[in-house]
Amino acid sequence: MTSQCPIYGSSIFDEVLGRKYNSALSFHTFPKDFETRRKWISAIRRDHFAVSPHTRVCSRHFTSEDVREPLSATARRLLRKGAVPALFEWNNFSLPLSRQHILMSPACC
Repeated sequence: MTSQCPIYGSSIFDEVLGRKYNSALSFHTFPKDFETRRKWISAIRRDHFAVSPHTRVCSRHFTSEDVREPLSATARRLLRKGAVPALFEWNNFSLPLSRQHILMSPACC
């Protein structure tokens, strides 16, 4: 079966890369934990989105800190517990700036 990332603007298929597991990309099932699953659904911004047992999100949408690289050539890439997709086309595949710096900066003027 072919996996396709459900994120708008992402046109990645696992068969394009030619192997089930590879060093460039991995596909991850939605978490079973209700709260983390809710965060994933909210993060990907899809209206009327239904998650099935076959729904996958590609590793492009996770920070490098969230992805655990395999220990061997035949092992799978895994996500750290609680990881939520954060890198999307609408944010130029980068993390939004934290607003903490605004609260910590000295008042101006």
